[in-house]
Amino acid sequence: MKPLISICIPNYNHGSLLKQTLDAVFNQDLTDVEVIISDNASTDASLDVINQFKHKTQLTLLQQPQTVSMSAHWNKVVQAAKGQWVIMLCADDLLLADSISRLKNIAKSNQVQAIFFEYDFLINDIRTPKTAFYQDNVIIPGSAQSEIFLKSNNFPLTACMFQKQLLQDIGWFDQTKNFCTDWHAWLNMSAIAKQVAYVKAPLFLYRKHEENETNRCVQQLIALDEVIAMKDEFIEKYQLSNVNLIRGVILNSLKLANRYRDEMHNNGLLKEAAFYQEKISELENKLSQITIDKPELPSGSAPYAPPAGSILLNA
Repeated sequence: MKPLISICIPNYNHGSLLKQTLDAVFNQDLTDVEVIISDNASTDASLDVINQFKHKTQLTLLQQPQTVSMSAHWNKVVQAAKGQWVIMLCADDLLLADSISRLKNIAKSNQVQAIFFEYDFLINDIRTPKTAFYQDNVIIPGSAQSEIFLKSNNFPLTACMFQKQLLQDIGWFDQTKNFCTDWHAWLNMSAIAKQVAYVKAPLFLYRKHEENETNRCVQQLIALDEVIAMKDEFIEKYQLSNVNLIRGVILNSLKLANRYRDEMHNNGLLKEAAFYQEKISELENKLSQITIDKPELPSGSAPYAPPAGSILLNA
C-alpha cells in the first residue's frame, strides 16, 4: 500500500547536521509515512551518518553518482516519492514534535492541495521565534495566495507539504532557477490549486547560517534578477493587469533590493552593494511610471489578515 506522505530529504555535505535532522524525523509518528533521503555525491561523512539509520524500515536511500544542480536533485528525490503528499525537508532543518501528525490530520480532513506552515529560526543552535505571517489558521483560495506569493515569499522549502500531483502539474521544480526554485513552485502551484491551508504554529526549525544557498545567490548577484524575471513571467502568463497588484509587486522587489544592498554593504562587499543600488534606481523609475487613482491602504505588519475568501482552519 502506498504511503500517504513522503518526507523527501535532499542532502549535500550536511553530514555535521544530518543526524539531528534524521533524529527529529524518526521521533515523529511515521504511520503511513515514507522517508527518502537522496545524497548528492557528498564529499563529507554524510553517508556514514545515513548508514546509522539504515535499519529504519521507513527509510529509502538514493545515491546520486555525481553531483547535480540543486533543483535537479530536488526533482530526483520528489519523483521517487510514492506518497500522495510530499514534504521537502532540507537536510539541516529540524521537524518539531508531532508536526507530521498535525499535517497528516489537516491533509485528511480538508479539501486542500498544499499546506504552508510556520517555523522558528535556529541560529547558532539557539531557537529564535519568528512572527507568524497570517493572524489565524486558515484555508485560502489558491488564486488569492498566488497573488501574495507574486509579491514575496516567506516560506522556505521545508515550510510546505503539497500534493505530488500538484508539483507534477506545473512541470516539477524549474531547473533553470538557482535562487527562487521553491518560490517559483509555491507561486505556480498556488495559482492552479483550488485551496491551500496555512498553519500559524511553527512546525519546524529553519537553520540560518552562512552556507545557505540564499546567501550564495545574493552575493553572486543572481537572486534579484531571477526574482524579477519570475514575477514578470507570471504576470505575462496570467495576463495580470491590476495596477495595485503590479505596484505591490514592484514595491516588494524594491524592498528586497534595499535589503540585499544593505547586507552587502554591511559585509564590506561594496561592488555587490553598488549593483543592488543600480537595481534600486531601476525599480524606483519603474514605480514612478505607474499611476493609480486610489492606492490601496498599507497592509501594516505581520501577522497579516488573510486574503479575502479565506475560511478558518481547525488545526
